[in-house]
Amino acid sequence: MAADTTKKPKRKRLKKQQIKQDSFVTYALKASEWAKLHFNQLAIGLAVIVVVIGFSLFTSHARRKTAQESEGKLGMALLLYDQGDFEGAKKSFTDISDQYSRARAGVISLFYKGECNLRLSNFSEAIAAYEAYIRQSGKYPLFKEAAIIAKAVAMEGTGNYKDAAMLLENLLKDMDKDDPRYLSTVYQAAMFYSQTTDMQLKAKPLFEEVSKNGTGRMKDLAQVALSILEGAQAQ
Repeated sequence: MAADTTKKPKRKRLKKQQIKQDSFVTYALKASEWAKLHFNQLAIGLAVIVVVIGFSLFTSHARRKTAQESEGKLGMALLLYDQGDFEGAKKSFTDISDQYSRARAGVISLFYKGECNLRLSNFSEAIAAYEAYIRQSGKYPLFKEAAIIAKAVAMEGTGNYKDAAMLLENLLKDMDKDDPRYLSTVYQAAMFYSQTTDMQLKAKPLFEEVSKNGTGRMKDLAQVALSILEGAQAQ
Protein backbone atom coordinates (compact mmCIF):
# COMPACT_ATOMS: atom_id res chain seq x y z
CA MET A 1 0.00 0.00 0.00
CA ALA A 2 1.37 3.41 -0.98
CA ALA A 3 2.50 5.63 1.84
CA ASP A 4 0.48 8.71 2.64
CA THR A 5 2.56 11.61 1.31
CA THR A 6 0.05 14.31 2.24
CA LYS A 7 1.84 17.05 4.13
CA LYS A 8 0.25 17.95 7.41
CA PRO A 9 0.27 21.61 8.37
CA LYS A 10 2.93 22.36 10.93
CA ARG A 11 1.82 23.88 14.17
CA LYS A 12 3.42 27.26 14.61
CA ARG A 13 5.91 27.12 17.46
CA LEU A 14 6.16 30.10 19.75
CA LYS A 15 9.56 31.10 21.04
CA LYS A 16 10.12 31.87 24.71
CA GLN A 17 10.58 35.60 24.03
CA GLN A 18 7.33 35.73 22.03
CA ILE A 19 5.45 34.12 24.88
CA LYS A 20 6.95 36.59 27.35
CA GLN A 21 6.01 39.61 25.23
CA ASP A 22 2.48 38.35 24.58
CA SER A 23 2.11 37.62 28.29
CA PHE A 24 3.12 41.11 29.38
CA VAL A 25 0.81 42.89 26.93
CA THR A 26 -2.26 40.79 27.69
CA TYR A 27 -1.68 40.71 31.43
CA ALA A 28 -1.02 44.43 31.69
CA LEU A 29 -4.51 44.89 30.26
CA LYS A 30 -6.00 42.25 32.55
CA ALA A 31 -4.47 43.85 35.61
CA SER A 32 -7.14 46.57 35.67
CA GLU A 33 -10.02 44.42 34.47
CA TRP A 34 -11.50 44.23 37.96
CA ALA A 35 -11.32 48.00 38.35
CA LYS A 36 -13.09 48.49 35.02
CA LEU A 37 -15.84 46.07 36.00
CA HIS A 38 -16.49 48.23 39.05
CA PHE A 39 -16.02 51.58 37.28
CA ASN A 40 -19.76 52.23 36.84
CA GLN A 41 -20.46 51.14 40.39
CA LEU A 42 -17.81 53.54 41.64
CA ALA A 43 -19.03 56.39 39.45
CA ILE A 44 -22.59 55.98 40.72
CA GLY A 45 -21.31 56.01 44.28
CA LEU A 46 -19.73 59.41 43.71
CA ALA A 47 -23.16 61.00 43.99
CA VAL A 48 -23.52 59.78 47.57
CA ILE A 49 -22.44 62.22 50.31
CA VAL A 50 -20.83 60.52 53.29
CA VAL A 51 -22.48 61.75 56.51
CA VAL A 52 -20.06 61.96 59.42
CA ILE A 53 -21.35 62.52 62.94
CA GLY A 54 -19.15 65.17 64.52
CA PHE A 55 -18.97 66.88 67.87
CA SER A 56 -20.64 69.99 66.51
CA LEU A 57 -22.78 71.20 63.63
CA PHE A 58 -19.81 73.06 62.23
CA THR A 59 -17.56 70.00 62.22
CA SER A 60 -20.28 67.84 60.69
CA HIS A 61 -20.94 70.39 57.97
CA ALA A 62 -17.21 70.76 57.21
CA ARG A 63 -16.75 67.02 56.90
CA ARG A 64 -19.75 66.63 54.63
CA LYS A 65 -18.46 69.44 52.45
CA THR A 66 -14.99 67.84 52.27
CA ALA A 67 -16.49 64.47 51.33
CA GLN A 68 -18.67 66.07 48.65
CA GLU A 69 -15.76 68.04 47.18
CA SER A 70 -13.39 65.06 47.14
CA GLU A 71 -15.95 62.76 45.52
CA GLY A 72 -16.67 65.36 42.85
CA LYS A 73 -12.96 65.74 42.05
CA LEU A 74 -12.57 61.96 41.94
CA GLY A 75 -15.42 61.79 39.45
CA MET A 76 -13.68 64.30 37.16
CA ALA A 77 -10.37 62.44 37.44
CA LEU A 78 -12.08 59.14 36.58
CA LEU A 79 -13.51 60.74 33.45
CA LEU A 80 -10.00 61.74 32.33
CA TYR A 81 -8.80 58.21 33.06
CA ASP A 82 -11.68 56.64 31.15
CA GLN A 83 -10.89 58.89 28.17
CA GLY A 84 -7.28 57.69 28.12
CA ASP A 85 -5.73 60.94 29.35
CA PHE A 86 -3.41 59.18 31.78
CA GLU A 87 -1.07 62.13 32.31
CA GLY A 88 -3.95 64.45 33.17
CA ALA A 89 -5.67 61.82 35.29
CA LYS A 90 -2.44 61.04 37.13
CA LYS A 91 -2.04 64.67 38.16
CA SER A 92 -5.64 64.82 39.35
CA PHE A 93 -5.40 61.58 41.33
CA THR A 94 -2.15 62.79 42.91
CA ASP A 95 -3.76 66.07 43.97
CA ILE A 96 -6.78 64.26 45.43
CA SER A 97 -4.71 61.72 47.35
CA ASP A 98 -2.54 64.52 48.77
CA GLN A 99 -5.42 66.86 49.66
CA TYR A 100 -7.90 64.27 50.93
CA SER A 101 -5.58 61.57 52.28
CA ARG A 102 -8.07 60.32 54.89
CA ALA A 103 -11.17 60.42 52.72
CA ARG A 104 -12.55 57.62 50.56
CA ALA A 105 -11.74 59.55 47.40
CA GLY A 106 -8.14 60.10 48.52
CA VAL A 107 -7.53 56.41 49.19
CA ILE A 108 -9.13 55.26 45.92
CA SER A 109 -7.10 57.87 44.05
CA LEU A 110 -3.92 56.08 45.13
CA PHE A 111 -5.02 52.97 43.27
CA TYR A 112 -5.83 54.89 40.09
CA LYS A 113 -2.60 56.84 40.37
CA GLY A 114 -0.88 53.46 40.16
CA GLU A 115 -3.01 52.52 37.15
CA CYS A 116 -2.00 55.68 35.31
CA ASN A 117 1.68 55.13 36.04
CA LEU A 118 1.46 51.53 34.87
CA ARG A 119 0.03 52.60 31.54
CA LEU A 120 2.70 55.26 31.23
CA SER A 121 5.41 52.64 31.98
CA ASN A 122 6.43 54.49 35.14
CA PHE A 123 6.87 51.18 36.91
CA SER A 124 8.60 52.32 40.10
CA GLU A 125 6.01 55.07 40.63
CA ALA A 126 3.22 52.59 39.97
CA ILE A 127 4.59 50.21 42.61
CA ALA A 128 4.78 53.02 45.18
CA ALA A 129 1.18 54.08 44.49
CA TYR A 130 -0.19 50.54 44.70
CA GLU A 131 1.66 49.94 47.96
CA ALA A 132 0.27 53.18 49.40
CA TYR A 133 -3.27 52.11 48.45
CA ILE A 134 -2.81 48.59 49.87
CA ARG A 135 -1.62 50.02 53.19
CA GLN A 136 -4.73 52.19 53.46
CA SER A 137 -7.24 49.80 51.89
CA GLY A 138 -8.74 48.57 55.16
CA LYS A 139 -11.90 50.68 54.87
CA TYR A 140 -12.01 50.62 51.06
CA PRO A 141 -10.79 47.13 50.01
CA LEU A 142 -12.64 46.90 46.68
CA PHE A 143 -9.45 47.19 44.60
CA LYS A 144 -7.01 45.45 46.96
CA GLU A 145 -6.54 42.25 44.94
CA ALA A 146 -6.42 44.23 41.69
CA ALA A 147 -3.72 46.43 43.23
CA ILE A 148 -1.61 43.42 44.24
CA ILE A 149 -1.91 41.92 40.75
CA ALA A 150 -1.08 45.22 39.09
CA LYS A 151 1.86 45.75 41.45
CA ALA A 152 3.28 42.41 40.27
CA VAL A 153 2.97 43.54 36.64
CA ALA A 154 4.81 46.76 37.51
CA MET A 155 7.51 44.72 39.26
CA GLU A 156 7.94 42.72 36.06
CA GLY A 157 8.48 46.03 34.30
CA THR A 158 11.47 46.67 36.57
CA GLY A 159 12.84 43.17 35.90
CA ASN A 160 12.03 41.90 39.39
CA TYR A 161 10.51 38.59 38.26
CA LYS A 162 11.24 36.65 41.42
CA ASP A 163 9.44 38.98 43.83
CA ALA A 164 6.60 39.48 41.34
CA ALA A 165 6.08 35.70 41.14
CA MET A 166 6.19 35.28 44.91
CA LEU A 167 3.73 38.12 45.38
CA LEU A 168 1.21 36.51 43.02
CA GLU A 169 1.72 33.02 44.44
CA ASN A 170 1.01 34.36 47.91
CA LEU A 171 -2.13 36.10 46.64
CA LEU A 172 -3.35 32.86 45.06
CA LYS A 173 -3.55 31.25 48.50
CA ASP A 174 -6.43 33.57 49.39
CA MET A 175 -8.09 33.91 45.97
CA ASP A 176 -11.34 32.15 45.15
CA LYS A 177 -10.69 29.67 42.34
CA ASP A 178 -13.98 30.79 40.76
CA ASP A 179 -12.62 34.34 40.52
CA PRO A 180 -12.27 35.10 36.77
CA ARG A 181 -8.77 36.41 37.47
CA TYR A 182 -7.56 33.24 39.19
CA LEU A 183 -6.16 31.23 36.27
CA SER A 184 -4.63 34.27 34.58
CA THR A 185 -2.88 35.02 37.87
CA VAL A 186 -1.62 31.42 38.07
CA TYR A 187 -0.34 31.71 34.51
CA GLN A 188 1.42 35.00 35.14
CA ALA A 189 3.05 33.71 38.32
CA ALA A 190 4.36 30.78 36.26
CA MET A 191 5.68 33.16 33.59
CA PHE A 192 7.49 35.22 36.21
CA TYR A 193 9.08 32.14 37.78
CA SER A 194 10.14 30.90 34.34
CA GLN A 195 12.15 34.12 33.89
CA THR A 196 14.20 33.59 37.04
CA THR A 197 17.51 31.75 37.10
CA ASP A 198 17.06 29.90 40.39
CA MET A 199 13.31 29.25 40.73
CA GLN A 200 12.22 27.98 37.31
CA LEU A 201 11.10 24.66 38.79
CA LYS A 202 8.33 26.50 40.64
CA ALA A 203 6.80 27.44 37.29
CA LYS A 204 6.10 23.85 36.25
CA PRO A 205 3.10 23.03 38.55
CA LEU A 206 1.60 26.42 37.80
CA PHE A 207 1.83 25.90 34.02
CA GLU A 208 0.37 22.42 34.53
CA GLU A 209 -2.63 23.87 36.36
CA VAL A 210 -3.34 26.33 33.55
CA SER A 211 -2.75 23.64 30.92
CA LYS A 212 -5.31 21.44 32.67
CA ASN A 213 -7.97 23.98 33.66
CA GLY A 214 -7.40 26.91 31.31
CA THR A 215 -9.10 27.66 28.00
CA GLY A 216 -8.28 29.31 24.70
CA ARG A 217 -4.99 31.04 23.98
CA MET A 218 -3.87 31.06 27.62
CA LYS A 219 -4.17 27.26 27.75
CA ASP A 220 -2.18 26.94 24.50
CA LEU A 221 0.53 29.30 25.72
CA ALA A 222 0.80 27.40 29.00
CA GLN A 223 1.26 24.12 27.12
CA VAL A 224 3.96 25.58 24.88
CA ALA A 225 5.73 27.25 27.83
CA LEU A 226 5.61 23.95 29.73
CA SER A 227 7.21 22.14 26.79
CA ILE A 228 9.96 24.76 26.55
CA LEU A 229 10.60 24.55 30.29
CA GLU A 230 10.74 20.75 30.28
CA GLY A 231 13.06 20.81 27.25
CA ALA A 232 15.41 23.24 28.94
CA GLN A 233 15.54 21.12 32.08
CA ALA A 234 16.30 17.99 30.06
CA GLN A 235 19.42 19.55 28.53
